[in-house]
Amino acid sequence: MKFATEKAFYQENGYVVLKEVVPPQHILEIRQAIHSVIQFQLRQRCQPVSRHENPLESLHEDMQTLLRHNVQVYLSTVRYLPKLASVYRWSVSDRIQEILSEFGLAPFSMSTEPVIHIMSEKLKIPNGYFGLEAHQDWPSVQGSLDVVTLWTPLMEISPTTYPVQVIPQSHLKGLWEGEITPYALQIKPELLENQPFVDCPVPLGGVLLMNGFTVHRSATENCQGLRIAFSTRYENPFEPTFAQRGYPCAYKRSVERNFFTPNFPTPEQVQKALGL
Repeated sequence: MKFATEKAFYQENGYVVLKEVVPPQHILEIRQAIHSVIQFQLRQRCQPVSRHENPLESLHEDMQTLLRHNVQVYLSTVRYLPKLASVYRWSVSDRIQEILSEFGLAPFSMSTEPVIHIMSEKLKIPNGYFGLEAHQDWPSVQGSLDVVTLWTPLMEISPTTYPVQVIPQSHLKGLWEGEITPYALQIKPELLENQPFVDCPVPLGGVLLMNGFTVHRSATENCQGLRIAFSTRYENPFEPTFAQRGYPCAYKRSVERNFFTPNFPTPEQVQKALGL
């Protein structure tokens, strides 16, 4: 087994950082895809795009410009980013299947599409939250009891770039008590007193694996810069309680039947989009 030591650490502590698992070209592909979408939005709105020589600084500046221009367009754009094909390719790649197999999930299912996590002091949403407080991922899924969260950052994560913080062995206590919020089941503050939160730095090309019951949060104190990461939740279709409960999923799929944009599209717009 390639990850025997890492698997033992994961089982005991509820998390583990795996190094050098994301091919550099795949990280670059995802970052470029994200940046191209952000810049396309800016150009559609006649907004300037960054000329910074550093690609990450350029992306950071362009995201700030879009946020300043229109908060709702910024939010809808970043919510769209997890749908990019490059993100999906990584989520179901041969490498991911190999890793999940080593950790006991083969075959596996995905409870929902990947989720994007953006942290930056310069990208705070007015009256919005800034990083999730201590929570567990399982309540947001409610699927197999051995659900695994794969957290893939697109840049090196140090103690000063908004690392994930975990409570080692917190998964062994099962479901913690908390308060339901619009974003998560937030753990009761009194249960967190004197708990040993540990930073999880992740080198470029590395990933963080967490058990669905591991208590974690985003670090914000003394942090700066831009952090972009994607998380994907993987479930085991052969975990007995999951099957016995009829494969429940907390995520709901619905279709908006009303039209978002009045009198759209015209025949001419359709033909232009089709290159006719």
